[in-house]
Amino acid sequence: MQQIFLRRPRLAFFILTFAIAWSIWLPVGYLAPKSLLLAIIPGAWAPSLAAILLTAVSEGWAGVKRYLGRLFKWRVGFGWYAVVLFGTAAIAYAAIGLGVLLGGHVPALSLPAGVRRDAWPLVIPIAFLVNIFMGGPLAEDLGWRGYILPKLRERMDALTASLIIGVVWALWHAPLFLFPEGASVVGHIPFLWFALLTTAWSVLMGWAYVNTRSILMPVLFHAAMNTTLGTLGVLGQANGSLTPLILNTALTWAAVAVVVAVYGRDLQRAHLAGRGWFQTGVTQLPSGQLPQNGRRMISRWRTAKSGAISPRTGVEATPEVSSEVFARAQAAAFGDVVDWPTRLLQQRLGLRQPLFKQPFARRKAGRSLEAADQGALAHPGLSRKPLQR
Repeated sequence: MQQIFLRRPRLAFFILTFAIAWSIWLPVGYLAPKSLLLAIIPGAWAPSLAAILLTAVSEGWAGVKRYLGRLFKWRVGFGWYAVVLFGTAAIAYAAIGLGVLLGGHVPALSLPAGVRRDAWPLVIPIAFLVNIFMGGPLAEDLGWRGYILPKLRERMDALTASLIIGVVWALWHAPLFLFPEGASVVGHIPFLWFALLTTAWSVLMGWAYVNTRSILMPVLFHAAMNTTLGTLGVLGQANGSLTPLILNTALTWAAVAVVVAVYGRDLQRAHLAGRGWFQTGVTQLPSGQLPQNGRRMISRWRTAKSGAISPRTGVEATPEVSSEVFARAQAAAFGDVVDWPTRLLQQRLGLRQPLFKQPFARRKAGRSLEAADQGALAHPGLSRKPLQR
C-alpha cells in the first residue's frame, strides 16, 4: 500500500478522498437520513485527511509540518484578501443587479431560522467563522488546493489542473444531492449549476493559491462562498428562483475568462509578483536567471529557509533553480537594498559618477558572490556568466 501511495500519489489522493467521504455519507443517507447533517462534517475532512496521510508517507512528519505551514502564510498582499473575501459577493450582487435590469427583483436573504432580518450584520462574521471550522473550507482545501493542485501542476498547467479538480470536486459532492437532507449543505443549488459554479470557483481559487502559495487564501475564498451563497442565500435559490443563479454562473465564468486572459494558462504572471496590493512573494526563475531589482525582492523575505521559498528573494525552489542561484540572488538583493540610499543621493545631487566604485554592501556580499559563482560553474544547468556586480 505504501508503495502505491509513493508511486501514484495523485490517484491515491482521489481514491482516498472518495472512499472516506462516500463510505460515511451514503450509508448514513440511506439508513439514517435525519443524521446526514451530522455525518457531513467527518466526511468533509476526507480531502485534507488524505493529503496529510500521503504527505506523511512520502515526506515524513517534517514534510507534514511544512505542508501545514502554508495554511498560516498570511502575508500575501491586501488585494488577495479583497478578492477572496468579497469577490463572490461582488459577482453575486452584479448578477442580482443584472437580473433587476432584465425585469427581475432582488431576492430576500434566507437567514438561519430564528434570526431576525435586521441582525444580518452580526450573523455574517459568526457564520463565516462557523463555515471555516465546521464546514468545507478548512476540511477540504488543505487537500484540493494545498496538495493535489501542486501535484497536478507537475504534469500540466494550473488552468487544466484546476478544471480537473473542479469536475472531480463537483462529483465528490454528488451523494449530497441524493437525499433531501443534503440540499442545505450545497446551498439548495441544482446539481448542473452547482457543477458549473464549482468548476469555475476551482479555477479562481487555484489562481489565488498559485500566486500566493498560501492555503489560507482558498480557505477564506471557500468560506466567503459558503457564507454568501449558502448561509445568506443572496441569490434566492432556496426560494426556487434560478435566474440570479444562472446569471451568477455566467458572470463567474466571465471572471475566469478575464483571469486566464490576463494571467495565462498557468494563472500567474511573474512580472506582476510583488507589486502593490497583489504582492505574492513568489517568483519563478529559469536556469541561471537572477532577480534584477533587489528593492523589489526585499519585500518578499520569507522565514522558510529550508522550505520552498528563499528567505530573502522569494525565489521558488523549483528543480531549475539551484542553491547556487539562491546564494547569488540573495547577495544581489542584499546589496541592491542596502546600497539604494547611496544611489538615491547620487541621483538627487545630479552626479554622473557613483559615490563609491564598489559600495560597502556589495563589498560585504562579494565573498558569497564569488563562492556562488564558483559553485555555478560546476553546475551544468546554470549560466556560466558570473553575476555582474
